[in-house]
Amino acid sequence: KLYLALFGQFDFASPFFTLFVKLPGIAGDFLLAWTVWRFARRLAGEFPGLLAGFSILFHPAIFYVSAVWGQTDSLHSAFLVMAIDSLTAQKFPQSWIFWLLAVLSKLQSIALLPLLALRTWRERGALNLAATLLAAIFAGIALTLPFTLAHPLALWNSLLWNASRFPFLTLNAINIWWPLDRALGGFAPDTIYFLPDVSARLVGLALWALAIVLVLLRLRRNASGTETLAAAAALALAFFLFPTQMHERYLYPAVPFLLLLALKRRLGWLIFGAVSIIFMVNLTVVLPLFSRQAAMSGATPVWNAPGINIFWLALLVCFFLLVRMSREGRKEKIADKINA
Repeated sequence: KLYLALFGQFDFASPFFTLFVKLPGIAGDFLLAWTVWRFARRLAGEFPGLLAGFSILFHPAIFYVSAVWGQTDSLHSAFLVMAIDSLTAQKFPQSWIFWLLAVLSKLQSIALLPLLALRTWRERGALNLAATLLAAIFAGIALTLPFTLAHPLALWNSLLWNASRFPFLTLNAINIWWPLDRALGGFAPDTIYFLPDVSARLVGLALWALAIVLVLLRLRRNASGTETLAAAAALALAFFLFPTQMHERYLYPAVPFLLLLALKRRLGWLIFGAVSIIFMVNLTVVLPLFSRQAAMSGATPVWNAPGINIFWLALLVCFFLLVRMSREGRKEKIADKINA
């Protein structure tokens, strides 16, 4: 409606239309860079903060998703970074507000709910957690009320549609389901059964639940900022790796968390570099550079190359390394206190 009010009609060949479509994602990039800078400055100082902010702004995969593809994953990722920043600063109500904004931006932000819930419960108690969850539910209802009043079932139908419109083992995401999906010819349904009443979808959800439990069991009471960042990155990776129906872009939130983690742990640089490369490869396999022809139908040889399996295996290794980092040793805890 805004575009029509400004220009009168849609002109898909116009550079103004292209800019208009991509502007929210590009604006989200700047918001994400600002939130990373703010968080990194608190973690490691002014210069590392600036370095982290510019690293996100000019990160090839981040740039590709918004400026080339026109997607808006940077918006919900920025809110997630704000949520974890507030969580590490013990600002629990503020953390939940940012998380709610992230969920309202993109539903997959729910991946970090277990971390917020656990930290709130441990630090503030079960009653405070219950009150916070209720407040978040009512706030979400209030924020979506104008849309609900205009179209009572539209929001609910949209959520159901988004959760069911891609019932495949993987929707271009190079995760644990990739080799099976390729073996079955691509875009295989996730309703295939391994055992009676045990579908691939159910197995994926069970593996995701196990990954969440593994991360949360490792997390200490009064976890440090580094531990919380490692847990957030691990949960973001787990969401991409284990459930079915994953898009290639769902690896996005892990990137800023890993960059922030790398400022505190040397091993974090290795994981950040590996995930960044894999993310960029996954994006360009789906939408090749400088080409309008997507590879999802097998347009490039890379798509069906057996060697591509090394990428999801590397992500799996990164996940377990992050799980290990989410519970630091005593010396690392002391080092964090000295740095603070």
